[in-house]
Amino acid sequence: MIKNIHFSLIKELLLKTILIFILILAVISLLIIFPIFKIIFIDQHNFITRVLFLFIIIFVILFLLYKIIPDQNVEFLDTIKGTVVATLLIELIIGILSIYFSIVDYKATFMVR
Repeated sequence: MIKNIHFSLIKELLLKTILIFILILAVISLLIIFPIFKIIFIDQHNFITRVLFLFIIIFVILFLLYKIIPDQNVEFLDTIKGTVVATLLIELIIGILSIYFSIVDYKATFMVR
């Protein structure tokens, strides 16, 4: 009995580890393909399509992480809510940082003459 529980726990952990590894490989693949896809399919002058594309990429990655990693069974609707909130916060941080980096003066920071 104990061996069966032990074996099923090891099998579950192994499956979860393989799924996380595949997810990491998928994220790396997306990051490699992202610039090419962005150049071909996304209009650089349209703000909405750039933000929407980034939102979808981040949403899918976070959704998969929130469904695969926890040991508890997380309800689908809770996963969607958490993923949407986290994605919106990441988008907000990216927007604030892009505004900040467009305003900041690097000459004072790096003492460039």
